[in-house]
Amino acid sequence: MRTFIRAAVVAVAVPGLLSGLSATPAWADDVRTVATGFAGPLHVAVAPGGDVLVADAFLGAIDRVHPSTGAVTEVTSAQAFTPGVDVLGGQVFFTKSEDPHDGAPDGTTTLWRWTADGGAVQVADLLAWEYAHNPDGQPQRTGEDADSNPYGVLALPGRVLVADAAGNDIVEVRSNGAMRTLTRFPNSFVGDCATASNNGVPNAGCDPTPTDLKLGPDGFLYVSGLGGEAEGHIWKVNATTGAIVEHHGGFPPLTGIAVAKDGTVYVASLFTSQVFRLNHGSMSVADVPGPSGLDTDRNGTLYAGSVDFEGGPGSLLSIAPAAFHAP
Repeated sequence: MRTFIRAAVVAVAVPGLLSGLSATPAWADDVRTVATGFAGPLHVAVAPGGDVLVADAFLGAIDRVHPSTGAVTEVTSAQAFTPGVDVLGGQVFFTKSEDPHDGAPDGTTTLWRWTADGGAVQVADLLAWEYAHNPDGQPQRTGEDADSNPYGVLALPGRVLVADAAGNDIVEVRSNGAMRTLTRFPNSFVGDCATASNNGVPNAGCDPTPTDLKLGPDGFLYVSGLGGEAEGHIWKVNATTGAIVEHHGGFPPLTGIAVAKDGTVYVASLFTSQVFRLNHGSMSVADVPGPSGLDTDRNGTLYAGSVDFEGGPGSLLSIAPAAFHAP
């Protein structure tokens, strides 16, 4: 479902909130506002120098935030829905989803690369890959239920991985342009998902809907899932073969994930305003307004995009360890 998160959040991205980004940090209950004024900060990525990149999806821009001052500068304007971003060295990778235009039956979903000296270059056509391969086997070209929503991005040496929330898979794009489906996630059939049918009878149940992915210090991928907005999931995936080696369900719908260098896993649920911390079998939770994407820096600082359901602007937050408590 290309619009699975866009429809839920678009009501807060009103035009009056799109002008002027505030750079005034403020602390409240161990959750610090680093910068605000975004339209839809759905994913964040920490750059090597410590700046934080924000995919301001509804404004169609990738922004750079300097955490110590809150200063915000625009990296690139994509003029389309831009939910995913990651950075590798001096290269920024982001995803775009464009609505149908010029009589075309479908919009486009693509992966782009931005470099300081080269501008933005399209790297891959993800909708074309979905139409050619359809990894999840679900009906295609179904109008409201779109087939590709490249939502999360992970840039690694020699390849970029894209979590396609509508394709229900991870697509690998090599530096030479070659592509493959790395992982196809299974549907959920427990709880509310036992009777759900997101994409029709052939695949009855809750779509896994992967939303974000990170590489852990153990070399495995960690992936969050929305679970058809009924049951959130965390998958541990072999980064080379794509095999799912571990799964945890039963969470609220999850919109973001981060893995610290000590192996601590953080997952965000925008819909329940919670961030969960999982460390060596224990779990704690922080109350965070509308958390979307997550990332950590080399010092372990946890950053979160935040969407304001009350109609205010979105923000970039940092979450202190003291914010977490027993669930």
